[in-house]
Amino acid sequence: MIQGLPKDIYEYIKNKACHKVTLGMSTASVFLCDDIVLKMDQTSYEISHEIDVLRKLEPLEITPRLIDFIEEKSMIYAIIQKLEGEDLSQSTHLKDPIRLIDLLIEGLHILWSIPTSNLDINYTLDDKLKEAEKRINEGLVDHNDFDESIIKNRFSSAHEILQHLKTHQPIIKDLVLSHGDYCLPNICATHKKVTGFIDLGRVGLDSKHQDIALCARSILYNLEDDIYQKMFYEKLNIPIDFDLIDYYLLLDELF
Repeated sequence: MIQGLPKDIYEYIKNKACHKVTLGMSTASVFLCDDIVLKMDQTSYEISHEIDVLRKLEPLEITPRLIDFIEEKSMIYAIIQKLEGEDLSQSTHLKDPIRLIDLLIEGLHILWSIPTSNLDINYTLDDKLKEAEKRINEGLVDHNDFDESIIKNRFSSAHEILQHLKTHQPIIKDLVLSHGDYCLPNICATHKKVTGFIDLGRVGLDSKHQDIALCARSILYNLEDDIYQKMFYEKLNIPIDFDLIDYYLLLDELF
């Protein structure tokens, strides 16, 4: 059993079979407990923002329902309803790459179709750059973890990447609702349809290229063949600015 939980949180899971979810790069500890998910992490902007996003997007039925959360001793504990289906990194989806790509594109269109004018979600590229700088200053970014296929010998430190991102910050004219970490493990679906999105700590308003960039990288990582990445771009059927793709991949190196 999971130790040290607040009593009210423990009550939700005490009679359920729980196992730890090890997939993903998040610092949070996540446990799947039958039909609910326990997520706990040290209090930070990202986890607090995720709680806020879960509340605000619940009426749209594209995110899990936030059942309860507690902040105690610099920790946040959230009880979240499990979405129908499985995340797209699971073998049930990977064995059908063409359908997988269709589901990924379906998910993007769900996000992009949501009117942003009434969304009280103000996390933007400016905020991401500030958060990246804060992470660097707190020693949370390790240049030894950089992906050389993205860095390409252009930068020797996180500070150099950040300076490049600030100098080349794009002006985004057509803002959309962006997941911010649109990778296969963060999209849930049945074989027929996308059922929702998880790990919402970087949801905000940004360029479509934010999610396109991370999605394309995740396709290559999970399917291990660039033919599927090319298929994704073709099926997406919108103009791709590969300078922006590079920009958002570099930004993600700081998170």
